[in-house]
Amino acid sequence: MFKKFKDLFLKEEQQPRQMSISDIPGWLDSEMKKIREHEEIKVSGSRGPVMQAISTLKEMVPELGTGDHEGTGFAKLEKVAENSLPLYKKSMMSALSRPFPEKTQEFYHAVAECLKGCIKSSQGPGRYLVRVFPEEMKLIQAEVSRLGKEVNAMNPVFAESRLKHASLEKIGTIHHSLIRMVREHDDLEKKMPDLLDESAQLGKEEEELSIKVKAAGDDPRFLRYTDLMWNEQEVLRDRERLGAEMAVLSGMVVHVMRRAEKVAHKDRNDLLGKKIHVLAETLSKNEMPAANDLLPMISGVLPPVIDMVASGEITLKNRDEQEFFTNSPVLPSRLEELYRKSDEIDRRIRDIREQIGNDTFILEKEALEKRYKQKKSEYHENERNIIDSRQKIDTTAQEIPELIQQIEEHISQYSGQNISISVPVTGQADESS
Repeated sequence: MFKKFKDLFLKEEQQPRQMSISDIPGWLDSEMKKIREHEEIKVSGSRGPVMQAISTLKEMVPELGTGDHEGTGFAKLEKVAENSLPLYKKSMMSALSRPFPEKTQEFYHAVAECLKGCIKSSQGPGRYLVRVFPEEMKLIQAEVSRLGKEVNAMNPVFAESRLKHASLEKIGTIHHSLIRMVREHDDLEKKMPDLLDESAQLGKEEEELSIKVKAAGDDPRFLRYTDLMWNEQEVLRDRERLGAEMAVLSGMVVHVMRRAEKVAHKDRNDLLGKKIHVLAETLSKNEMPAANDLLPMISGVLPPVIDMVASGEITLKNRDEQEFFTNSPVLPSRLEELYRKSDEIDRRIRDIREQIGNDTFILEKEALEKRYKQKKSEYHENERNIIDSRQKIDTTAQEIPELIQQIEEHISQYSGQNISISVPVTGQADESS
């Protein structure tokens, strides 16, 4: 029976103290306040002695060296002390004259700096004055030691405060991360139904557009459009072949005209040579000239060139040259035929492209396909958001307990109590205060 009561008592004793996540900001403020109050209590006992020591030093330092004193017997030391005395006084009074605020931590830091200044003064110019003014310096050093004793008494208080501040700041950082994580987790879970609904709607719209796009692809109007596109490509290939044929013919004519130009200049017929040269240069360009420009130029030089062939001044090298430069009408007729074919091809291309341009169905089909691609992109983007959200929900669901455990351990260690932290459901955690 006694054992049962003992076990029950121990279980009750081991029950952790419950804290809500929303209690932590108030608890942190309360602990910070306790630290300040502890500092004020501890420092209040030292404030009076500290200010008394500082006041005494303010009176003693200016009087140093103003009264009679026995000489040291060392002229050099006396001289050094004479030079060091004003430096020592200035340094000491600078340290003693700083403001000493009412706020505890500011007061402590001011006193600590004051002590550093006094010690630095004593170790600097003051070290020569001890032998010249031994009694006065002894009294001053006693007050500095008194000041140091009070600072040493305050040091553990603020060392402890620094440790506590660091612990509380760590707890505050974990609390901030926990609040952010809980809110992110809850926000993601709240948005998930909307994402799923949107995904279903986008998937339905994408499917409907897909059916319409397929139907448009089977529409007779689209088949007619593809025929037009195929015809256009065929005509463009015809134009390419015609262009190649005209380029070959132009090249052959240029070769013969270059030889004819040399013969004309040799015969001192510079006017004819110039005309032949202009024709050769015109045909050497990448684009064929217009028929109205080229044919008169050919007609103007072809008869004398054929005469050069007949007289043996120009030797024709192959059957093509013989075909076009032994009979005057052959070359112009061939060029006229090629130009007619070119005009016919251009007319066919214009006609096909006009039909394509007037076909409103293809514009509708392209708009439909664009809508389908956009809807498909939106659907996949939404699916990626769902995947990312689920991953983040899983990640935060794992990290939240870890953060709760961390903050429980830190608060328990700080307070010396077994602490259990509860986190409200659906993001009711409050980071205020």
